[in-house]
Amino acid sequence: MKLVMEQSGQSLSNYLNKFSLLNLHYLPTQTSWNCFLFQIFSLFFLVMALFKGFIFILEPFSPSTALLLGDYAINLGAPHHFLHSINLLWLLCGFICFNLIQSTNVSPKKQFWFHSLSILEGDVPDWTRGTKAVVIYLFFHNLKSNLILGGAFSWCLYIPVLIESNSTEQFFFLNLSGFNGAIAGYCCTAFCVNFSFIFAFYSVTTALKYDKIASRLRRQVSTLSDPTIIDSINHDLIQLLIENHKANYFWTQLNSTIFLLTFIAQIPILYLIFFVPLTNFTKFSMVILGALNFLCGQSITFLSGSFAKTKLDKCHKQLNRLLISRDDLTFYHRIQLICSADYLINRHLFYIFGQFEFTHINYLLVIMEIISHLLLLIANAGAG
Repeated sequence: MKLVMEQSGQSLSNYLNKFSLLNLHYLPTQTSWNCFLFQIFSLFFLVMALFKGFIFILEPFSPSTALLLGDYAINLGAPHHFLHSINLLWLLCGFICFNLIQSTNVSPKKQFWFHSLSILEGDVPDWTRGTKAVVIYLFFHNLKSNLILGGAFSWCLYIPVLIESNSTEQFFFLNLSGFNGAIAGYCCTAFCVNFSFIFAFYSVTTALKYDKIASRLRRQVSTLSDPTIIDSINHDLIQLLIENHKANYFWTQLNSTIFLLTFIAQIPILYLIFFVPLTNFTKFSMVILGALNFLCGQSITFLSGSFAKTKLDKCHKQLNRLLISRDDLTFYHRIQLICSADYLINRHLFYIFGQFEFTHINYLLVIMEIISHLLLLIANAGAG
């Protein structure tokens, strides 16, 4: 339990500096030189994996040469290009996300995402209270576990060719490529998957704040109280909306990138799972990858964002009820509340591509779009 209470060991800045391979100048603490060297080393392997992925698709090699270069899919025949295309999309996603996150160093308005997660820095008065401390501890434990699993999954793709290797030299170079793949998988997990989880945490905590404000508004509907209390509630609501607006400068770009590239990757994954003969190991890997792709690329952000949107709508409803029910409000206070209620009409909270909001309806549209792609694949396979 001691670990749970150690603020310095369980903070967002600590995680970003030591585990995320990022060098963000606006964090309270800066990256140590050994962590910085590890970051450079890891990014080099990410770029190398990205470059090799393009080479394996564009340039045909003999099986022996391809294995020495680390082509884990060379013996799979038709799925070869599809597997590397999926791999490339994830590597490209990781590389773009890394650049988007690093670019916040020179864009102050995109740095607010970090400040809006102050709860993960432990600078709130009740940080050491049991439930909150345990949740935060488990959250960071989950992020770190994801990094290990991401690297391990990438390395496991090399198991079939490692088992079938014909020489010590081939085995050595495949292991080297597997290590390269593991580091690249670690990077993609750090920049894509874990930032989806961080956004989900932010969305859920935001939703809980809106829910608390809605409860405070509900109590004011039937209770005569000092107008300053309503002023305070309205002020908290506006401040939270401003916070979300500022944080969206960063989250919109990052979430749009992750959603787009993982959505595209979902198509070849579905094709491989349903229409291409694969070994049991490869099919199992594709099923796991497809589930993770859908979970991290579409589901986590949409479901958490739509949860926050639901709570915001609840605030709007309670604010309207307050305006209708309370006849004792002064003209000044009523105008203030009307302005706030008007501001909330059709208000987009979390969104991608400028307009596509994280709501339950839009999440269903995403699922339907994926199903339609699968049906198109079935139709094309039947026609063929």
